Amino acid sequence: MSMWATWTYVLLPPAVILLILLTIPFPRFLTKGIVRFVDMLFKVELAGIPVVSVITFLAFVSLAGQTYDLQKRYQHPIEGVEKHYSADLQQKASRWRSERNWWISALTFTIYWMLIRFQAMRKELLARPRRDE
Repeated sequence: MSMWATWTYVLLPPAVILLILLTIPFPRFLTKGIVRFVDMLFKVELAGIPVVSVITFLAFVSLAGQTYDLQKRYQHPIEGVEKHYSADLQQKASRWRSERNWWISALTFTIYWMLIRFQAMRKELLARPRRDE
């Protein structure tokens, strides 16, 4: 499985599902359960570092790498490519793949970052006493 398949099929769906669960306004008792579940997932550690932080860092590194790769592809056109149709098509396909990979990296990093922030906000909101109680 390639790196992009890993980001797309393994790391992205759980983050999207958890982010959706954290943003939907469920009843308070259900929200508490969701926050506890996500908090339990956030406490899983790898060598003393939370796994979600490691994944977010790797997503950022991937985004930085894809940004560099994309800049390389746009700054250095291949000599003589404009003259041959299939070579031009190959260069465009390569750029398209780089752009696709950049968007996958950006989405993955953004969703994990949002997941961390929404979890912190939900915990803070649940810690406050309700006005109607």
